[in-house]
Amino acid sequence: MKKLNRVAVVHDLRLANMVTHLAPHQADEVFVIAILSFLSEVRVLRTDDAETIANATRLRREIRIYDTRDKYGLSAKKIWGEKGSKILLKFECPAEWVDEAILVVKNELLSEIQDRSKNDIMNNQSDSAIKKVSSAFDKISKDTSISTMIDLFNPNWDEKQDVDEAFLKAVKFAQEILSRKIKRTVAIFKAKTKISELIGLCEGRILVMPEFIGGNWIVNVLSDPNPKAAQFYFGVYPGLFGEWMTQAIPPARDRMRNKKKPFPKAWWGLSGQKLVKITGVETAIFCHPNGYIAGAKTREDAIRLANLAISEP
Repeated sequence: MKKLNRVAVVHDLRLANMVTHLAPHQADEVFVIAILSFLSEVRVLRTDDAETIANATRLRREIRIYDTRDKYGLSAKKIWGEKGSKILLKFECPAEWVDEAILVVKNELLSEIQDRSKNDIMNNQSDSAIKKVSSAFDKISKDTSISTMIDLFNPNWDEKQDVDEAFLKAVKFAQEILSRKIKRTVAIFKAKTKISELIGLCEGRILVMPEFIGGNWIVNVLSDPNPKAAQFYFGVYPGLFGEWMTQAIPPARDRMRNKKKPFPKAWWGLSGQKLVKITGVETAIFCHPNGYIAGAKTREDAIRLANLAISEP
């Protein structure tokens, strides 16, 4: 038995909780197993033996069967639809955003999976079509889709690699991709919740954030249903290197290039002592040449820059 990251390849039906076909592996199959492995150990029997599959069918309640010939059977999108909510909650997705997060992962990752192995297509084509198919696959081989990357884990004809080890490596790769996509998606929706909470707490024209809450924080402010969201002119948040940023907020999502209240034009493009002199803010660092963002060394001075801009006629 070979095992890696909660997935094992077994050779006895009595030990298996999933049955799939022999090598070569396919992306959809690999992602089905990766998804299931986030909830429990998956013990996979890889076989094309009809009698074994028939026995597994009789045990369908205990054993999942992945069959490429069954278009209504298991698929990554179907399994994600069934199990996605439990997985997302394990990744601390806010409960109110789970349904939307399920769709994001499905539409932006799993819907991109397309399995069309070269052998399968050629076996179903006439000899006259083989040249066209080969040409098409020459193009496909150059792309970097998820399916292509998973297929790259299948051993080449001149490699002696064990096919089960290659399969487990492909599953591990799919687990990592899926994990990163889930974490990114959860972070986006956690940011929505966090911004909404801060809008409820902050007063005045400045939304002060204790941490940088993702690159979409402005979109989250503009789309928040709280009427208070419309009152903010600036957002203040910590930068990557210890400084504090003050960023102007647009009037609407369809007018992102405009700002409700840009920084004074006299500040645009200034930095260091020149900006300190004109603003009177001791730790001012810079103001962008387009006047939409400025920085200071302290939180207090970043807020001071925002207040000065607001007070300008």
